[in-house]
Amino acid sequence: MQKNLFGLCLTAGLLVAGCVTMGDVLAPPKVTVLDLKILQITPRSARFLGRIQIDNPNPVALNVQRVDFRLGAKNGGVFYQGQRLSLPLVHNQASQVLELPFAVPLATLQQAVKSQDRQDLKFEFSGKLFSNRPWPSFPRTFRLIQILPVPRPPEVGFAALGPPLANRQAALWLHVRNPNTFSIQVEQLSCRVDLGTAHWVVAASALAVRVPAGESAKLPFGLLTRHQRQPVPAENVPRDRDLNLRLQGEMVASSPFGDLILPIAERVTLASDRDQAP
Repeated sequence: MQKNLFGLCLTAGLLVAGCVTMGDVLAPPKVTVLDLKILQITPRSARFLGRIQIDNPNPVALNVQRVDFRLGAKNGGVFYQGQRLSLPLVHNQASQVLELPFAVPLATLQQAVKSQDRQDLKFEFSGKLFSNRPWPSFPRTFRLIQILPVPRPPEVGFAALGPPLANRQAALWLHVRNPNTFSIQVEQLSCRVDLGTAHWVVAASALAVRVPAGESAKLPFGLLTRHQRQPVPAENVPRDRDLNLRLQGEMVASSPFGDLILPIAERVTLASDRDQAP
């Protein structure tokens, strides 16, 4: 009985000793920044996504406690500081990709770009990885220097109500100006059109209309009835009196450096055809 008890104590002691010394023999995990992207630009903010990869070469799983990260300009100020908790377990001898989404006020980025008199910016994306294991190799640091253009939101506004489309469908014409040094592509439009007592909508997707860098385009969109989404005949648009036009919606355009979400909110008074007659 005493011999068995001694054996159990010896085994337990060896296990405890192994646990204590394991932190000294474990290899430090490798942390790599995969990329930094601008996902979306709105008139108020720029949405970023940073991705890091953790490679765990050890025979035990790695429990990441948190990631502290920040985005700034190389040799400039810090735009954003963030933290991510509740991270997934990095299994033994495996890799795990962590996504770190965050948003930066667009005015902050534009001010930094303006001070350098150029549209792109040299970003510095860096941070630290912490573990709740008492490993001597923590925290692990990561850092990426990357040049990214900062897209400017295009200008979208009312151009005209008509002429109609080829099938005599009433059309709303919008003016789009691209102030960027690269082309954009108008992909979607969702807009409510109130004209006097008439209420119509514009719903268009998969447009793929290209607007070259620094140029403008006048784009037509067919009007639909609000509920049945049927085409509105051009003759149903009253033009014998002045009318108040109200537009409310958004346009989505894509660029090589993220999607552009463009709100549309405009009120226009349309003069009657009689007022425009010579």
